[in-house]
Amino acid sequence: MRSQSGKCVIIKAASLLCVFLLMGCMTSYYIDVTEGKRAKLRVIHHRGNDIDIYPNSSTCINKNDPNAGSAISKVIETGYWVTGRSTFEKKLLDMPYPPKQNQMGYPLYFEFYIPAEKEFLVSMFSQSGYNTIYQCPLKYVLMKAKESHNYELSLTTSGNVCQYSMKEIAEDGKRLPVETWKEIPKKEVKICQ
Repeated sequence: MRSQSGKCVIIKAASLLCVFLLMGCMTSYYIDVTEGKRAKLRVIHHRGNDIDIYPNSSTCINKNDPNAGSAISKVIETGYWVTGRSTFEKKLLDMPYPPKQNQMGYPLYFEFYIPAEKEFLVSMFSQSGYNTIYQCPLKYVLMKAKESHNYELSLTTSGNVCQYSMKEIAEDGKRLPVETWKEIPKKEVKICQ
């Protein structure tokens, strides 16, 4: 009997692994804006974060937008089962004043070109954390960047408090509040047809 149930557990674990791998393959990644007015955005990632950018949407989520997607680079090697850590493609634009990383290379960060001088949507939430369980609820935020400026976006937790943050990186490295960064109530965000 024990070997039977052991096989069942292995089969279930293998099935879950297949589901996770398929989910990873289906991830759509944000594609940099290449035309028109642009700014740069550094997204600081912490374990469990999900940050999506919708560059061509300001009033609704356009699931058909080919540029919309997760603000993270492609996974090169998945290490969740062995090391608890994956390896990602480098995605840097030589933005000034990067965050300091620890010996393990955390926090991860990625840099993108975003639209400037027009509003676009960002969605953010977090599902879990390292050595602790927490959840930061889904928030939708409207952003309007200034052309050729540098910005930094992060979602962090301190205790049980979620901190959704967008800052402009000044020429001296100071992080300044962004006045054009405003939360939109979830009930006001619709899916575009």
